Amino acid sequence: SIPSYYGTLVVPMKLGFTYAQTMIFIGSALDNLFFVPTDQKEQLAYMLWPFVVVIPSMATSLLESTMCSTNSLMMWLGHSVFDSTLVLSCELFYLICWWRFVHCDDEHAD
Repeated sequence: SIPSYYGTLVVPMKLGFTYAQTMIFIGSALDNLFFVPTDQKEQLAYMLWPFVVVIPSMATSLLESTMCSTNSLMMWLGHSVFDSTLVLSCELFYLICWWRFVHCDDEHAD
């Protein structure tokens, strides 16, 4: 997107990770708000995604960007903790959706 590209020219390199994460989360939020059909917004998956994936990802990106230079554990493992959070939260999200699809009858399925 144009704001992301423009930001890479203006934002200092040491703030690059934080800027990239901000643009990703803003883009995702705007996409979900404006481009997801209304009938899909009433489903469990739409409501579950922010709690299972977005909030943990935001928390670990905040920890990584603020503690990577002061905390030795985050300095050595920070980005792998962030990547692991993304993978595990997405797997948990899809597992919950799969379980609901398989174990709920059509009457109660979203």
